Amino acid sequence: MGTKAGAKKGREKGKRWEKQFAQELSLWWSDGRDKSIFRRSIGSRAVVEAESQARDIIAMKQEGFDFTSRFDIELKDGQISLWKNFLKGKDSEIYKWWELAEIEKVGNKGIILVIKNSSKRGKPLVVIGEEMYQQLLSFFGNKFSERLLKWRVDRENWLFIFPWEDWKELDPKISWE
Repeated sequence: MGTKAGAKKGREKGKRWEKQFAQELSLWWSDGRDKSIFRRSIGSRAVVEAESQARDIIAMKQEGFDFTSRFDIELKDGQISLWKNFLKGKDSEIYKWWELAEIEKVGNKGIILVIKNSSKRGKPLVVIGEEMYQQLLSFFGNKFSERLLKWRVDRENWLFIFPWEDWKELDPKISWE
């Protein structure tokens, strides 16, 4: 009985974090003017897919559709160790989340994986693929995140990880093509 209650409490905490993230993303996208552009996806995946927004965060206002039409935003919450993940390569939890997001993405959208590390000092991390990394480099140069980790998962795959706080420093009005 205690296990079900504990699991429910954990799910509620995850939902709360997803709602908070949607508000932060909205504030970033609107330059601090509106915290309701995006929201946590609720309901069935089929309904969300019909709107071409098949991830954890969807747009609620027209101005947010520009972003969600280009990117699938996947949120994960867990107690992770980056170093253990780096050592495991393709068998790591982070890479499995990435692969699943790749498989489930709608069309040829980019993926933004945001991981809330639920350890005591954990802060959300953004994980992007090489294509988006190259795009950010072309806009901002090497300074878009001084705390960037480049992770060579295997011979063909690279992932790039940096703090959500650094993402929020990016100009949302660049051309996200």
